[in-house]
Amino acid sequence: MLLKLRFGNDIKQPRVGKSLQTRRSDRNELGTNIPEFVVALFMLVFCGLIPLCNLIGFGTSYVSVQELTRETTRRASMAESKTMAKACVNSIESSLKQPLLCALHTINLHETVATVAVVDEKGERSEYKAFETLPARVRAGRDKFRFYYRLKVCCEIMPIFNLSGIPFIGQVPVIGGATVVNSFSEVPVEYPRALDR
Repeated sequence: MLLKLRFGNDIKQPRVGKSLQTRRSDRNELGTNIPEFVVALFMLVFCGLIPLCNLIGFGTSYVSVQELTRETTRRASMAESKTMAKACVNSIESSLKQPLLCALHTINLHETVATVAVVDEKGERSEYKAFETLPARVRAGRDKFRFYYRLKVCCEIMPIFNLSGIPFIGQVPVIGGATVVNSFSEVPVEYPRALDR
């Protein structure tokens, strides 16, 4: 008995009366293309497309955090009082939650450290906590010093596709799981007298 199998426009008749190995090879010729395509597609998406999306997402988040740190430090250095400068620094967390920045992934703020760097005529540098009263010797000889606001922002950037539960790939920081990023910025203080208000 002859069976006719139709694949597109081709009609192929299986060989009758052949050995089991020959019949198995006929079956393999007809159906191996589909499983190979599925495996290739899976590897392309899982090992290529998803890590690429995570990499691009990390890059845009990293640039955004750097720019936000720089802009916040600049605004704090132009503030006319310590209270205004503190409000600028405290606005970082709400800025990281903007819908445009966090459309596909989240950025978690861990720590914000603001300091005032004081540089004397000899170039010696000392740092003090921002938004607190400076030592008396610095306030008395204000014209002899240069003042800088220094801001450090530590945050965690989550990937678009979280692969942290998958062995091997989940341990790669940028591609598989969360990545901790430190951002620094230092800007000269525009109004040194504002450090005492």
